[in-house]
Amino acid sequence: MSEQTWVTSLEGARKPLGKLVRRKMVRMKESKSLPGAPDGRYVVIGAALLSESLKHSDHTRPMTVTTFDKIVEAGTPARRLYESFGFRDSLEAGSNPAGIPIVVMTREKQNANPPHHPTPHSGR
Repeated sequence: MSEQTWVTSLEGARKPLGKLVRRKMVRMKESKSLPGAPDGRYVVIGAALLSESLKHSDHTRPMTVTTFDKIVEAGTPARRLYESFGFRDSLEAGSNPAGIPIVVMTREKQNANPPHHPTPHSGR
């Protein structure tokens, strides 16, 4: 899939969710499996968006994300990323539609000027 095809697909899916602030593709790889999905051919796209999202968020309010429970090994990279930005487990959320355990992680409210955090890189 070309980057332009991805961007066009993203625009259609994103429109009901509001304005896209910024999304920069940092890596792309093929995979034969994804957690909770049947084996097949997938293109996994890494994007530097958490850092950018935090720059544009209201830091006077807590922020939440939903991700894999810590017992799900495939979710470890995402959990580490969220933890590096200050998110901590706050609520068990049952299972996703594929039956995989998930949790809500919360980043408590911050000062008006958030601390600088480097943009994640593709090293993991």
